[in-house]
Amino acid sequence: MSYVSQSETRMGHKLVIKNKKSCQFNLTNLYQEASGTGIFFYAVAVISSANGYISTNDIFLGDRIVPQNIRITNGEAAVNYATRKYNDPMTADPSVGVTKYLKMVNGELVEG
Repeated sequence: MSYVSQSETRMGHKLVIKNKKSCQFNLTNLYQEASGTGIFFYAVAVISSANGYISTNDIFLGDRIVPQNIRITNGEAAVNYATRKYNDPMTADPSVGVTKYLKMVNGELVEG
């Protein structure tokens, strides 16, 4: 018997675009659905280059979270989303607001 595991990665509906003069990167969220029950969310920076846009490394945000918004101010991104309390089961609705701060350092997206 043979089993095939499939995974699909999609870009979230929100892409923050800033003026190139005021910001060095753009940010979007990606989500990945695999063969299990999880939906994994990531933040990915997109940088404009002479050959088009290139993506950076990703930062894991969480499993089955609820993305809310992304803001970039002074070169730092604030990614807001709702997640669960530490002891909540994964079946519980996300109810805790979280802000993760990200920035670009030497071409890499890092928490900070």
